[in-house]
Amino acid sequence: MKLGFGLALLLLGAACGRKAAPGERDAATTTTAPANAGTSDAGARAEAEAGSGSGCDFTPGFHGTVAGQDAYMRLREDPKDHALAGRYFYARTGLDIALAGHVDGRGEVDLVEGDPAHSTGRFTGRCVDGVISGTWSNGKTAQPFSLQAVAPRENPLVATKRLKLVRPVKSVGTFGMKECVYEQTVFELFGAKNPAAEARINQQDVRALTPRIVSKDTYEDAKKCESGMTATFAVTITATFRGFVTVESGGSTGYDGAAHPGNFVDYARTTWDLETGKPLGEKDLFARFPKALVERCVQAYGDAPKGNAIMADGHTFDVSARGVHIYGADYPHVASVLTGQGPTLTWAALLREGALRNDSPAQRLWAGIPPGKPGDVECLLDDAKQRYTP
Repeated sequence: MKLGFGLALLLLGAACGRKAAPGERDAATTTTAPANAGTSDAGARAEAEAGSGSGCDFTPGFHGTVAGQDAYMRLREDPKDHALAGRYFYARTGLDIALAGHVDGRGEVDLVEGDPAHSTGRFTGRCVDGVISGTWSNGKTAQPFSLQAVAPRENPLVATKRLKLVRPVKSVGTFGMKECVYEQTVFELFGAKNPAAEARINQQDVRALTPRIVSKDTYEDAKKCESGMTATFAVTITATFRGFVTVESGGSTGYDGAAHPGNFVDYARTTWDLETGKPLGEKDLFARFPKALVERCVQAYGDAPKGNAIMADGHTFDVSARGVHIYGADYPHVASVLTGQGPTLTWAALLREGALRNDSPAQRLWAGIPPGKPGDVECLLDDAKQRYTP
C-alpha cells in the first residue's frame, strides 16, 4: 500500500505490547460486537450547535496531556442540568474511554471515566478560557492533566483511532487458521473551521466509544468466524491543504481455504472539503471533462522510465495542492500493485484547457495560479507520495 496506509498499519503494530496508559481499558481483544458509531448530518449539526450553560464552551475537541501522555477529549454539556458526557483517548492507543460528570457555573469540572459502577479514574479541575485542567486520579495515584480547546485552523489536527476484534474459529479449515482477526485504524480530526463538517467527516458521535467500521461485511465475517480469517483496514489522511483533506482507505483480507490467501480490497482515495463536510466530485471541479489531457497524461505516465501502463480514465481522482491526481483501481489480483497509481494533471494545465468551473466551490485550490502556456509541464509523473503499494 502507499506510504500513508503502510504507516498507519505500522503504528497499529507498534501499539501492541506497550505499557498501558493511565485509565486505558483493555480493548485489544473484543468479545462483544460494538455498535457502529456513524453520525447523521442532523446529529452532526446538533453536536456542533450544542452550547454550554456553564460559560465554558465544550463545542470544540480538546488536546493536551493526561499524566504526561498526549491525549484528546470530546465533551458535551446538557444545558438543563450541566451534565457532561463524552470520551477521551490517548494518542498512543487510539482507544476511547467513556466520560460522565458535570460542570458548575464557575467552570468546576468533575468527570468519572469508564463504567461509573467500576470507574478506572476521575478528573477533577476547572475549565477556564478554553482550558480544562486539574488532577486525574484512580485511587492509587494522582497526576496532573491539562487539555486546551483546539482552535479552528485551515489544517486540523489528525489523531489515529484503533479497533481490534478476535474470535476463535468454529471450524478449522485447509490452512489451519484457528481464529478470526479484524483490525482497523481510522482518523479523527480536531480543529476544522466548520464543527458540523468535522463531525460529518469523522463519523463518530461525541459519546460513541467505537469508531466507524471500515468494512462492515468483513467485520461481520470475523464476528461469525465460521472459519479462520484475517483482515486489516485503514482510513488515513494523506494530505491537508487549503481547507481540504485527502482520505485514503483500503485493506487486505485472507480467508482460510481461499484461492488467493491474501487480497487487497476496497481501495479508495477521496478529497473532502472541510468547509462543507462533503467529498469533492467531478461536478464541483469541471466545467467540461478534460478527456484529451487525461489521455495524454496517462500515456506519458506509462512511457515514463519508472511508470506503468495503468487503467485510468480520469473519473477516479483526488486533488492536491499540485493538481488533480487520477488513478486506477479494481485491478485483477495479479495487477493489484498498480492500484492508486497515476499522474497528476496540473492546475495550470487544467486552467489552460478551460476545464475548471469559474464558480467552483473548490476554486481556492487553484487561486493565484495562472493558466499554463504551450510547452509548460502539464502532467506530474512522480506520484511516490500518492502511490498505493501493497
